[in-house]
Amino acid sequence: MTKTNFYRSANFKEGQEEDTFIEAKEVAAFVDFILSQRQGIVVTDVTIKPQRHMIVRK
Repeated sequence: MTKTNFYRSANFKEGQEEDTFIEAKEVAAFVDFILSQRQGIVVTDVTIKPQRHMIVRK
């Protein structure tokens, strides 16, 4: 789960421990990494997720 305002109206939120969420800046850095690969590199699948899955009810 990404720690952003995307889920602000939901009745749940991400966990508090750092290994239970991903920050938007981390996703952006990964996208930048993919886009900066040399010509000829094809990225077919990407999965970005926290080490542990945790959702907390508000």
